[in-house]
Amino acid sequence: MIVKALQRQERCSIYIRLFTPGPGILPIIATQECFDTLQLFATSLSQLQLVVHAGNNSCLFSLSQLLASATQLNSLSIYLAGRVENLKPYIKANLSPYLIKALQTSAISTLSKFSTLELVNVCICNNFGPNQWLQLVQWPFLRSVTFSCPGFIHQFSTQLAHIRKLSLQLDAHFSTSDTCCPRPHSTEDIQSSLLNFAKLESLEIRNATSVINEELYRQFGSILRTLKVNSDQDPSPTPSTPKVYLSPHDLISIASNCPWLRDLTIDMPGDEVRVLFPT
Repeated sequence: MIVKALQRQERCSIYIRLFTPGPGILPIIATQECFDTLQLFATSLSQLQLVVHAGNNSCLFSLSQLLASATQLNSLSIYLAGRVENLKPYIKANLSPYLIKALQTSAISTLSKFSTLELVNVCICNNFGPNQWLQLVQWPFLRSVTFSCPGFIHQFSTQLAHIRKLSLQLDAHFSTSDTCCPRPHSTEDIQSSLLNFAKLESLEIRNATSVINEELYRQFGSILRTLKVNSDQDPSPTPSTPKVYLSPHDLISIASNCPWLRDLTIDMPGDEVRVLFPT
């Protein structure tokens, strides 16, 4: 049995990827059997990435037990999913209270050791649990965070001011049912929150290109090494609003204000791509 064989590799770092079979590649939503297997490695786990069905109370309880046993865990990534229909995107809802309840059941000392925290489809808009999150996570230990709800950087900008890596995976403007947050967030709010992050070495922004401006470059451009700015493409044949790209002026400002930048990922309009790669 593979699991028993892996248990013998006490000094080996093991990375396992689970995907559903078939034409589409989707990560498997953690089942009770998955948690039972992970529990065998719990004391050796240093990183954990899971897609969790928030409607399954048994799995949420198993998650809390796993976290309580994972005393060496320093990186936690959780994607909350409601349900999956064929190969459509995950149907999202506000599931933050369910996750908070599960985490509160686990050992708080485990959460205090995190250097990386990724919470996708976890929303704290409309005051869904910010006080609980404030007590649940020992923010000073974090170095890298990923959120799909910008409410986290609004609420905890002071606690997160020291982090080195920030990724904001926001809802696309054309999304309807497939959204994390119940309402869109203003560009100004996100920009003002980002100005508190003076030590960023890596910034990734998805579906909020317009928040990138020269003021941000001046704030942390002197130490920025990685910048990724992308937006999802509206699948509609007649998009309601045009896709936003970084302008040539933006790119010149990046070059001027970010001397240590070594990794730049951006979207480009089709006519610009044809100039780079003529047929």
